[in-house]
Order: sequence, then C-alpha cells, then structure tokens
Amino acid sequence: MLLMPMSLLNISQLRDPSERAPLGDRADYEEGLQIIEQGDFSGYDLRPSESGAMHLQISWSGGPLSKLTTVRINEQNPHGPLVFSCSDCLVAGRSARSCSHQWASFVLLWKAVTASSDELRKLGLVQLSAQLKGPNHLGALEEASNRHSEFDLVTLESLTLCIDEPPLLGGPSLGKLLNQDFSKYRLREVSKDKELLSPRLWNLPEIFRKKVSGYSEHYFNEINKQNRIADLIRYNFSNGMQLSAKEILRHPLHKKVAGELLPQETSQVSAFAKWSLLQNNERTFVSQAMSDLEAIIQSLLNTISSFHRRKKVEVFLQNKHSPGRALKIESLEFDLTSEVDWRVEFVEKKELEAEFKLVCFRKRPLFFYESFAVEPVDGIVIVHPWWTEFDLLKEALGEISNDLEFEQREMPTIDVVGELEAKTILRHLRGRAIPVKISGETRTLSADQSRTEIHLSDDGGFFLQHEARVHGQKNLVRRGWTTKGGLFLQALSQGLPFLLGAEPKEIASRNRSKREWDLKLLKHLGVLQYIFLEALSLHFDQVTTDGSEVKKENLFLSLHEKVQRLLVVGTGSTFVRDVPLTELCSKSVLACFDDFVSLTFKAFKTDESFYSENGEVIMEGVVERELRLIYEILKKATLVSGGEIFKKSRTPLVVKKEGGDNCYFPTGDRQSAPSLQSSLESVQSLIPFGFKIHYKGQPIEELDENEFQVDFVLQADGEQKNFNWFELNPKFFLRGEEVDPDHFLSLGSGGVIEFGGRLFLVPQKQLPSLRRLEKFWQRLQKSQKSTSKKKNSEKNLSVATSSDIGSFGSEGFRHCNSWR
Repeated sequence: MLLMPMSLLNISQLRDPSERAPLGDRADYEEGLQIIEQGDFSGYDLRPSESGAMHLQISWSGGPLSKLTTVRINEQNPHGPLVFSCSDCLVAGRSARSCSHQWASFVLLWKAVTASSDELRKLGLVQLSAQLKGPNHLGALEEASNRHSEFDLVTLESLTLCIDEPPLLGGPSLGKLLNQDFSKYRLREVSKDKELLSPRLWNLPEIFRKKVSGYSEHYFNEINKQNRIADLIRYNFSNGMQLSAKEILRHPLHKKVAGELLPQETSQVSAFAKWSLLQNNERTFVSQAMSDLEAIIQSLLNTISSFHRRKKVEVFLQNKHSPGRALKIESLEFDLTSEVDWRVEFVEKKELEAEFKLVCFRKRPLFFYESFAVEPVDGIVIVHPWWTEFDLLKEALGEISNDLEFEQREMPTIDVVGELEAKTILRHLRGRAIPVKISGETRTLSADQSRTEIHLSDDGGFFLQHEARVHGQKNLVRRGWTTKGGLFLQALSQGLPFLLGAEPKEIASRNRSKREWDLKLLKHLGVLQYIFLEALSLHFDQVTTDGSEVKKENLFLSLHEKVQRLLVVGTGSTFVRDVPLTELCSKSVLACFDDFVSLTFKAFKTDESFYSENGEVIMEGVVERELRLIYEILKKATLVSGGEIFKKSRTPLVVKKEGGDNCYFPTGDRQSAPSLQSSLESVQSLIPFGFKIHYKGQPIEELDENEFQVDFVLQADGEQKNFNWFELNPKFFLRGEEVDPDHFLSLGSGGVIEFGGRLFLVPQKQLPSLRRLEKFWQRLQKSQKSTSKKKNSEKNLSVATSSDIGSFGSEGFRHCNSWR
C-alpha cells in the first residue's frame, strides 16, 4: 500500500497522512476518508506478540451483506515497519495490496497517535491512543524522542539566500555590499545523533537524503553544482543554528518551518518567478538530476518570495566568502518592468548619435551578478538572468562593430553613431524582457503622412529619400533604403542563403541525388527574382504575371513547374527536363522558398522607424512603397531582357557603380548604359502611390494632360511654284501661358521641362508624342536649308515633305486650322 515501509514512529511524525498516499491510490484514499466520516469504525483489538511486535486488528461495519470488515496491522519486528491486509478486499482471489479499508485504518492509526483529546473522544480512539503511546509501543521510544527536546523552544527567525556568483561589468563582489552583522548564525551539518528523516524526502532527489560523493572528475563537478544549488536557501533559527535546504529535512528543526517553505516536489512556476540558477549556452549538456533540482529550488524560491511579499518571513542575502555579514532584502522582484528599463536618447549632429542607458526607477545604481541585481541602499534584489542578457547584447553589438562595448558608468551604457546601428540595437532590446523607453515622443504616421522621393541623376541613376511630415516638428528626412527593403535587394543580388544567414552547403540536403540541385536552386538568383516578381504581382495586381488568380499560401506551389524550367535551362542532361521540382530538390530547401514567399507577404505590413532628437517616428506604408519600386525594377528587367534575366543564375537585380551609392535600372544589355529618359519612364508610374521624383536636387512637378500643349501653324509660301515646302511654326503652352521656346532650358529631355527655375514632368500619356517631336525636330534641324524671320518674329522650320507633318495627327498635339 505504501511506497516505502513505515513504522508507528514514522506515522506519528507525519504532518498529514495524505503525504504517503501514492497518486494511483488517491481514489482509495478518498473513499477511506469517507468511511471514517460515515462512522463505520466498529472497534479494535490490540495484542502484542511473544517477540513484542504489535498486532492490531481494526473492524469496520457497513461491508458487503452488513458483514464486518477487518484490517490487520502487524509489525514485522518490534517497532519495525507495518504491514496492512484486509479480510474482504480481494483482487484475483488474493488480498488487495491497497483498498479503501486499509487507507481508512492507516488514517485512523495516524489520528490515534497525533490527534487532540477532543477529536480522539469523538472518534472513540481514546483507549487505543493511550495503549499506542504506552510503554509497549511509542513509550519505549521516549528516550529517542527526548533527544530532540532541546529544540522545543526554538523558532524560525528568517531565511537566507546564500549566493556565490561573480560580479558582472566590473562591479564589486557581493561581500562588499553586505552591511549587517550576521555572526550569530552558524551553518551546521546534520549529525547522525540528531538526524530525523522526514517523509517528504522520499520523493526528492538523492542530494537531499544523504551526502553524495563523486568518483570521477565529471561526476565530481556535477555533485559540486548540485550542492551549490541545494545550499542556496538557508534557514536561520533562534538558537543560532543555520541549516541549508539540502539538510533541513533530515533535522528535527524542519518541524519548526512551515510546510510550504520546505523543499518538496516541483509545482508549476510562473515565468516571472523563475530564478535562473543554470545559465548555459545551448550546447551545454544538463543532466536530468540537475534539471529536477533546479525546478525544486525554483519552486521553493517562488514560495519564499510570496511569503516575503506578505511580510510572513524575513529574507537576507549572504555570501559564502563573508558568512558573518548579510543584507536584508526589502523587496524581491521578478518582474523587471517594475524596476528597470532602457532609456534611449538621440542627438542629431553630422550623424545620428544614440545613448542607451539602463535606468533604475529608484535613481540609484544597481550592481549586477549572474542571476540577480542588487540595489543595496533600499535592499532591492531584481531576479533576472543578467549573464545571459548581457552576453546576448554583447553578441548583438559585435555584429555592428568589434569595438562596440559596454561603458561601465553608474549603470550599463552604450553609445553608438549611426541610425542603422541604433535601429539594430533597438530591435534586439525590444525582443527582450526589459522595457525600452525613447526620450521625446513616439509618433505613428499613416502612409499618407509620409512620402518617398526618388532622386534622379543625369546618367539615369537614382537614390531614395524618405520624408515624414510630423505635426509640430520639422520634417524628418532619411536617405537610403529601409532595413527591410535593403534586405530584400541584397537577397535578390546575393541569393536566398544571405537572407537565411547560412551557407548553401549548410542548407542543402545530404542526399547525393538532391544535394546538387539544392545547391543550384539556392544559388540561382534568376529563380529567386522570378518568385519575388510573382509575389509582388499577386499583392499589387491580385494576379500573377500570367493573369492567374492564386491564393497567397499556394503561390510557390503553383510556380513549381516554371521554377523547374528555369532551373534546368541549359543543362546537358535532358532526362531531368520532365522531372518535377519536388523530386529534383529536397523538401527542406523547397520549404525555405515557401517561407521566403510568406516573409515577402508579411513585409508589406512592416513599419519603419526613424529617429531624431524629438524621439521616434514610426512610418507605415514605407516598406510597401519600396517593394512597389522593386516591382517596377523587376518588370523593367523582364521587358528589356525578354525574360532572359530569370534564366541567369548570377545576375544581380540592381546595379551600382563602383564607389557610388546610386542604383541603376536594368538595361538588358551590358553594352548599353542607363539613361535619364529610361529611368523616368520606369518611375513615373509610381507617382500616384506616394512617390515624388527629384532631378538635380529639385522636385519635378507633374503636369496634367491639359497643362502642357503644343500648337502647330503650317505656312505655305505662295511665291513657290511647287507646293512641296512648308514651314513649321510650333507654339508651346504651359498651364495656359504661351512660352517662348528660347526660354526653355531643356525641352522634353526624358520628359522633363525646365522653365523658370522649376522642373515639370510631361504627363506619361504624352511622352510618346514628345519623343516623336524631339526626333522630328532634330531631323528638321539637320535638313534645314534656310531660316526666314517673319515680321512677328515667329520661328519657322522648313519641312521637306508633308508626310512627316501628317504623322502628328494621331499624337495628341493641337493643330491650327488656318492656312496663310
């Protein structure tokens, strides 16, 4: 019935009989309690054997057919373990090893040796209690019980957390912070003559039951770690004794401690109340014994903190190297949000400068150790895995610069220069438990409160500049691609492994038949660019480039056949041309591309943060605008190459000239250079989506279709005998005002008109007509034989044939109907 044999003395030492009821016997135990409550106890018969061993028989009424049920309780030897057996409860014809009557007898026996006189009288156990406590049974052990009488008046005064952890960030050792005399308490080990085992030990690890020794170097280190963790909690008694949690249950003084404050089987602990006693990297092996021990101590620390918050127990902080000193803990905090945060301040100089400083609400410095921080003036202990926290932060700083480190002032401080660097640190800190607060205010701007500027150069190159219109502040301007947009551009020019942060050989399958194709697919830029094009097309146009309607989650699956064709193009092995992509490549690699598509769709909802002395500005829709620009670049690359760009495995999407920051639209031919006119055609369609186009540092104003017009006056010279010569007299109107062509600094160069110190962009529908006019004008100038000035100083250009003039009839220009 019991997990371990128990004597009458062991039963008398139990706090509650339920401590010995195994989980599988809980139903029988509960039924046994009901039997007692119903008053089915009928009597007992207690007789000693010749050897002095106890033989007890307890009778219960209410059994089958109103028959008495008897339970025999026999000692195997005097004062030895008890054996329970029931006369009526059988299993397969044999006496049941556990039943409700046996548990009822066990509880009744416990009450007989522990209950008060009133309860004994009520249950009819007064006489049985007197006999069991008499000289033949427990009375014979009076001498053994009297040896613990010296602890009758001893009380528990406080608890101590004895932690031996090195300081972090160059702080002082813990012993230097201890400010109270604690020399009255001396740590004691349990000696054999004082040892009294508690039944609670039976479900605890071996380290609590006895002194464990190691017989190898590895096991010796393991035992040392277990001893360190088990010794972390100590109990301080009024007689000056101090016992660790490892030994308290083997000493009589454990009865002076509330049951909740003693080590026991683990219970669920909230995330905020876990004291990280073991902080290891992911590759460090942790044995099951260590994990179980850590969980037990974590549960106990959680209970201690709860008692401490309710002022039911005093808790002190100690150190093994300074045993006579202590620090009284006034507050034991597991929730960081109530004590500390990262404060961030920005300064705008030539570059953005940022200071990250860990701040305590109490405006006093903290001293950090591996698993906690201390503010000694107010006695505050903040529990957190600081070793892991700072190690991860140092790793994040190392990705920015090898020279970037903590500055040890009163509190941890990081100074960085550059908005990208500040953004990287903020992204890391916001993924941790410590809150982040930015000086100034945080504003969130909708997509229509910001714009993206495309700055064009004479050679057709461009760079991006984002501008946020913040109410009550100066406009916030930042040059360059956003973090997410730049990441996608790099991936499209370097391959998917760049985005995954791994080498292709690490991602590819180990299967020989698929590894070669995995590597080829992972390194194939054209395939990645094609998949990205289809994802953008599905988002912006709701269909793929061939007009198919596909669900976003099924996009890559629908592209398998086309991706397979791009992958095997040019290969000498014709037998793979009809092999499905799922048979060429491994599932894990295909899953990476599926995740890439999902990441792309998630990116459309991504915000971008910009920082200034006024705080943080979160701009919505900026990343989506950049992806729309990349969409235009991909479409341009598709058109100029006739789709051949997707067959090339190592051609980057965006070209940059060496030593410059400008990006260039693809031209489809390495021999042909980008041009301003070609770039203008590519970006002009983006204007309705929050883009502004700049040229030579000036914004280009877009004209409506009726704001720029060209009139032609055709004149025939009556003195000529042949009617083959005409003179062309163009008149230009800008927003209804006639403009002398001599005042145009540039007429339609790439669709841009520069007049009066301002730049104007010809409507996109008029660009074909304008190009026709430019070419026509150049041809006229080459073939011009003579120029005559009229009285009204009108400029006239001679035209050789009338067929050229008729070509303007369908180009959207206005014609004068008068002939002179």
